[in-house]
Amino acid sequence: MRAKAGVLERTGATAFRLRARWPTSRATRLASWLTVVGLGSLQGTACRQPWNRVTAGVVEPRLEMQARLALELLSANHVDSAYAMFRRDIRATSSVEDLRVEASALIGRALDSVNLIGVRTQRRPDLVEITLSYQVTSDTRFFAAAIAMTPEPAENLLGLHIESLDASLAESHRFTLAKKPVTHFFWLLFMLGSSLTCIGSAYRLAIARGMKRRWLWSLVALVATPTFTLDWTSGQTGLGAAALFGISIVRSSPWSPWIMGFGVPLGALVAVAKLKYWRAARTGITSTT
Repeated sequence: MRAKAGVLERTGATAFRLRARWPTSRATRLASWLTVVGLGSLQGTACRQPWNRVTAGVVEPRLEMQARLALELLSANHVDSAYAMFRRDIRATSSVEDLRVEASALIGRALDSVNLIGVRTQRRPDLVEITLSYQVTSDTRFFAAAIAMTPEPAENLLGLHIESLDASLAESHRFTLAKKPVTHFFWLLFMLGSSLTCIGSAYRLAIARGMKRRWLWSLVALVATPTFTLDWTSGQTGLGAAALFGISIVRSSPWSPWIMGFGVPLGALVAVAKLKYWRAARTGITSTT
């Protein structure tokens, strides 16, 4: 009986209406688009709620109580009672011994703490599957548990998976430079370079007195898109939309890994090109007069 641990994250969203006249210049339209994308990306990151609030709003208390009850029954070696909580179709294709083998790491151990660290909802044509992920502490040992269930009133468990951890997830996912490969250090250099490029370009635009919409172009210079992300624990890379100031640093919960990202300073390149064009045009006008 296996259920993959899932992680659920909630981000904010905003709706807006442009009341002002939309810019007609192609460069200005691009600048406005980059600004909107960057601000939306920042707003989505800033509105990540604390993990306990997210799970409290998503998981029904009844479902979490049933999941915790199953873990408590297993820790007390009441495997038969825990097995009775599974759906009939699951029990028809498995046995009590299968559950005993799957949960052998936890059976007979006192539960010191059970922390809900992830929620995943998967909708199928015939049912809705909700997977709750936990970090379980027993004495000085740590375990990861994933319990899949349906919102049915009773006998709603679909699967269960328990495995031992070398350390707590908070300790495993902490930010450290120890024993990290060279790519992680280069990643930090890319983050620093992207951030300095965006901030430096924005400053150049901000002090360009006489340039039209210089503050808008300063905001454009802060937008980096696309972004490349790195899971600091596993080293897995990904692709994101945009980031302000050229970097993104996200950790959705105390048990989640740090996601470090840097962006291509496209906004800075466009804004600096606009600045050079404006200076060249101003120099040409001055020389003719």
